[in-house]
Amino acid sequence: MKAKFFFFYILPIIIYMGIIFYFSSQPVISIDVALKEKGFFIERWLLHIIEYAILSLLLYRALIKTKFKNYSLILAVSISTLYSLSDEIHQIFVIGRSFDVLDLIFDFTGAVLMQMLIKLREKI
Repeated sequence: MKAKFFFFYILPIIIYMGIIFYFSSQPVISIDVALKEKGFFIERWLLHIIEYAILSLLLYRALIKTKFKNYSLILAVSISTLYSLSDEIHQIFVIGRSFDVLDLIFDFTGAVLMQMLIKLREKI
């Protein structure tokens, strides 16, 4: 049972956080450039909201299967926000990148919006 939980709930979180870390390590936001080259014009702030909404969903999905299920909403937002903060700090050390409080706000917003959607879905 523990192996199944790890592969279906924890591993996707680790992989997704690794993807976030990888793109944050790039001197240029390559995904933004790649999307624009393919004709998709999406704002940077919206990418941040979507990125952390997905992380918040993955965290919530795992947390509701644990003894912390009663706190899964707040924990998912808190962990997402703390990871966002660590990501912004990490970017201080990447050439061409910097700590941006607005990115942190957009990331928090994405995490909260996802939890609001989850709660709305539960009520329907």
